[in-house]
Amino acid sequence: MKTTEMTTTRGKDQFYPTPPSIAEKMLAGLDMMYVRSVLEPSAGKGDLIDAIGRKNLAMYQYDRAIEVDFCEIDPYLRQICKYNFSAEKKAEILEEWRPLQQKSFSALTESEKQKYRMLDNHLDLFRKTAVRCVHDDFLTFRTYKHYDLILMNPPFAEGDLHLLRAIEMQQRQGGSIVCLLNAETIRNPYTSTRAQLAAKLKELSADIQFVENAFSTDAERRADVDVAIIRIHILPLMKVTFGSA
Repeated sequence: MKTTEMTTTRGKDQFYPTPPSIAEKMLAGLDMMYVRSVLEPSAGKGDLIDAIGRKNLAMYQYDRAIEVDFCEIDPYLRQICKYNFSAEKKAEILEEWRPLQQKSFSALTESEKQKYRMLDNHLDLFRKTAVRCVHDDFLTFRTYKHYDLILMNPPFAEGDLHLLRAIEMQQRQGGSIVCLLNAETIRNPYTSTRAQLAAKLKELSADIQFVENAFSTDAERRADVDVAIIRIHILPLMKVTFGSA
């Protein structure tokens, strides 16, 4: 089913899967050496999870894996996301991969070679990315786990609340945030929460990159909207210790 036809409890105005070109911009410059644990607070069907997994695979194909926890408030999308990274999905890919793997690579047609590479890459992604659902509504999610990175494309109407919650989490032990927001949330801070967010972003020296018409080209759901890609790095708090007198 195409996402433009989905009926979700978020409402159609709130579900915009991250376009591949925007996911690439969000992850540009990110060194995966420092990322082992990731939280995706509004996963949808898993586009950003797939993107971060492939980023890790491209940079460190053989020697490291990452953990990705996710929240998704919509039960329909949550089930899709679970399935996309499930053992069942992996088994389906293996079923397609095995007949090609048993042949000599030189005997494969060009289309079979292309399919083999795609399936083999997808299996590598499963091996190097551990994905689990940890909660439904991110705004009520409570955990003691530390995440190196919170990677998020929250519902546009509540983007300020979601980003403030992510900042609150990362300020406990330090960590990074990469967030996609409706540009109006930043450009027009007319509510108290938007004003609070603006002050927080300034305090944390956030990097803000505006992208015009971000959902007009390779997006599954097209929209005439500008977005802001926000990058925040929060250093861990210094712990003061006292030696014996």
